[in-house]
Amino acid sequence: MPTITVTDELINIIKTERKQREFKSNELSSNLKKNTSFISQLENGKIKQLDLDVFFKIFETLIPDERNRSEFVNDLLKKLSVKLTDDEIKKQLWMATFDLQYRLIVVPEEIIQFLIDKIDMLKLKNFTTKDIINLINLNEGLDELQNLKENQVYAETDNGELVYSIKFKLEGSLIDNIINKNQRKINYINLLGIINAIFKLEGYTREESVDLSKQILYENKFYTLIERDSIIKRKNRDLLSEPDQEFIKLKDMLLNRIDFLGNKDVEYINKRLSVLLNNLKDEVTLTLAVIGVPLVDLNEVDISVKKKFICEFKEMIQKYKNLANNVIIERID
Repeated sequence: MPTITVTDELINIIKTERKQREFKSNELSSNLKKNTSFISQLENGKIKQLDLDVFFKIFETLIPDERNRSEFVNDLLKKLSVKLTDDEIKKQLWMATFDLQYRLIVVPEEIIQFLIDKIDMLKLKNFTTKDIINLINLNEGLDELQNLKENQVYAETDNGELVYSIKFKLEGSLIDNIINKNQRKINYINLLGIINAIFKLEGYTREESVDLSKQILYENKFYTLIERDSIIKRKNRDLLSEPDQEFIKLKDMLLNRIDFLGNKDVEYINKRLSVLLNNLKDEVTLTLAVIGVPLVDLNEVDISVKKKFICEFKEMIQKYKNLANNVIIERID
């Protein structure tokens, strides 16, 4: 079984997430079917290598929802890419594993059209989308990785270059769901596998297919997060996708607005930002939903009515908090 090198950064992430999600170390160990001291030993730095399967199970146990896990990975890798130097990032191979496996990315329209055009051409040779999936699932050239579990990506370095392997077992309807837009997001490794199989069916060699597939993804701005952050660091914003460019633009506008407010009353804005950051840390989905409510609709309302609105909003939060705290005990005899 391939292994992940345990770094200080990985230990801190596991320990922090376990505590925030209120898992006891022995409880998490039991969920992993390990001895009760396993997680404690891991967090104390006594375990230097972690089986890939166990690595994935830890985070799938802590964050079982796929969408929440993707958001967690996205946020985590952004923070670490800012904190760590490029050389330090290369030592954190678990980051690349996270990036390729868990981060879900919106499939650009250009790639959807590319898939449609290629599939139409392959139909002339009597190939179907299921034939593409079947070719992917053959996992040609992976005899040496029979111990690798299905759909688990493994990253490593070879002469300083990042290489990754995976044993695919993709659903037969995956490509149809993408081109019909029933599935809008996919991880990097699966889309790479799809495009790679298409080029192989067109007659390209294994090496040519991989190179062409990576080129197609890069040209259509379907990046790994590490590629994306590298582009941002180089300030080549034109290479970013439109959603990424819009995100940076909106983020800059928000920071400028916060700076403006801070210049007026820094203590007031500090208190509000502190609450906002705590909300985003512990209740990100609900916080973003509340932020997305258009309060500009109340722009013409009198100030006294706005104060009443805030009071009622706080009362409503307390009401739902009380509902959550009420435990109903029922007799079952």
